[in-house]
Amino acid sequence: MPVTSLHLQGSTRVERHALVDIVEEAIRVTGGWILDFHQYSNISLVLEVEIPPGRLAGLVRLLEAGGVRFSPAPALADREEVAAVLGTLQITFIHDEPDLHVATPPLASRMSELRPHPH
Repeated sequence: MPVTSLHLQGSTRVERHALVDIVEEAIRVTGGWILDFHQYSNISLVLEVEIPPGRLAGLVRLLEAGGVRFSPAPALADREEVAAVLGTLQITFIHDEPDLHVATPPLASRMSELRPHPH
């Protein structure tokens, strides 16, 4: 069976910590998996997900009920014939808070800093 890919893009005014719980639960309830994720400051959350066939519409309904608005509205064709739906879910947070600055740890600047010292 083939695997299909999809990109869902939405936005929300729901507080981001609460939304993470909503998204995790919606994916779990629909039998899906979060394969990877990236959070970009307090602006955006991007998840790589795998959703079982026939469960995508349910996932979208749960996310919409949790406060996510999709634009454009996802075109959800019947995907029962595929083995799985792999894709990205990108959610933009709409708020009046300043950007959250996350400090990036410094990287080793020289190769000698990367090699363990024999002792």
